Amino acid sequence: MRSFTLDDEDKEAFRQLAVRFARQTIAPFLKAEYSDGDPSMIPEIIKQGMVSGLWFTPENSLGIWGDDHADATLSLELLSILAEYCAATAFLFHTNGLALRMARTALGASIDQANIALQQDPYSPPLLGEFTGNGQIKARADFTWYFTTLIHPDAPWLLFHSDNNGTNVYLTEQKPHIINEESTRFRLGLRNITLHHIRFDSPEKFQTIQCDGAELLRQGWYMHWLGIAAMGIGAARGAIKEAQHYTQQRYQGGTTIDKHDAVSDLLTQSLQKLRAAEALLNNTEWPMERISVQKMSDAMRARAEILPLCAAAVTDSLQTFGGYGYMEDFGIEKRLRDVVTLKSMAGSSIYLKRMLRETMEL
Repeated sequence: MRSFTLDDEDKEAFRQLAVRFARQTIAPFLKAEYSDGDPSMIPEIIKQGMVSGLWFTPENSLGIWGDDHADATLSLELLSILAEYCAATAFLFHTNGLALRMARTALGASIDQANIALQQDPYSPPLLGEFTGNGQIKARADFTWYFTTLIHPDAPWLLFHSDNNGTNVYLTEQKPHIINEESTRFRLGLRNITLHHIRFDSPEKFQTIQCDGAELLRQGWYMHWLGIAAMGIGAARGAIKEAQHYTQQRYQGGTTIDKHDAVSDLLTQSLQKLRAAEALLNNTEWPMERISVQKMSDAMRARAEILPLCAAAVTDSLQTFGGYGYMEDFGIEKRLRDVVTLKSMAGSSIYLKRMLRETMEL
């Protein structure tokens, strides 16, 4: 796997690229008559993401979660920038980059095989598996898997399965046999991302990949938890900016409402919560070597502590709009729905706290 060290100028160029992309491509997507944006524009957003270089592809390994990065800090920053405009769109970039990075890592020297398999479709190849608090992979006897991603019928599948001998990794043929598939059609937020519950045939029918499956899956969950935290921060930052803009334009009592103590206190509280969330994420060290149980615990703790802060910051921002905050016209209600959905993803607060307790007892 290649690795480039990006200097400060390169990183700033990537940040500005993400800002321009969000303003020119994502923002128009949200100006449709739909409260969550125009879903028909998603393929074009992905296409433009590939052109810009933010979408990780076999030809561009410097995209979000690209394996040419020396660490993940820049990817987290880019995700937060995209989520400032739309958390659901940022999540598409997150799942794509995460899936491709893990697939290329799993196939190791067979990088050409990974490129051929994964360039068949621009959407995210699914990554499936579960992590428990003691650093082990949770086995599923019925081979049932859960994932959140866009689905394309010709996309390959990277599967994880545990038994008494350890964690195995499989790469399926295209269109693998699926015993049962259920689609969740309605969700509070992130509605442009489909959620499916899948049950496959026996894993013996799939191609076995020779790699450390447990370590690879730990890497995936580590990036997934931190990515969700970064997107929560982006959603909160976007909500605060909208609240600041609104309160500076809205007059009441002979002055703009941002001068009123009650509104000013709400804005201050939301900023304090955002800064606390950013500090928690910045203090999470990105491991350059194997991910230990302690590192998994750090990522779980960041995910568990950051999202409630972000949700509270968005709630405070919404309150500055008064009753208008709950109307679709202003878009702030979408941010609240999105951040609450992120808050429940990849483990509820109760589930994460239980895993943290188990990890601390090791």
